[in-house]
Amino acid sequence: MGTSTTNHSTSFGGVVLAAKDMHATAQFYRKLGLEFDQEHHGDGPWHLAHTAQLSSVEPFLLEIYQDRKRDAVLLYVTKVEASLDAIDQAAAQIRSVSGGLVAIARDPDGRAVVLFQQFVG
Repeated sequence: MGTSTTNHSTSFGGVVLAAKDMHATAQFYRKLGLEFDQEHHGDGPWHLAHTAQLSSVEPFLLEIYQDRKRDAVLLYVTKVEASLDAIDQAAAQIRSVSGGLVAIARDPDGRAVVLFQQFVG
């Protein structure tokens, strides 16, 4: 499912949608068979989330936020630092979170690319 280079591997983890009306957006996806839970991370805003277990280790996420400025992409990576080096964004802040390390990079369009390295063991 993922791609790999000599230094690290990456797999697709999910999408964060910016919605003018998150409930209407969720309703659209519900009609396609997806279910959503309301959640938030730490002090972050409440949002709607769909989680699908597509592999034995990494879930796929679809999160919908109200009035968020841009969409985002979530990637599971083997090594956050190597991934940031590969895209010339080594200055991005790496934070420790429950279960791993996370950094937010930006693609050429300014979209957030969340890089998540899971702790193993």
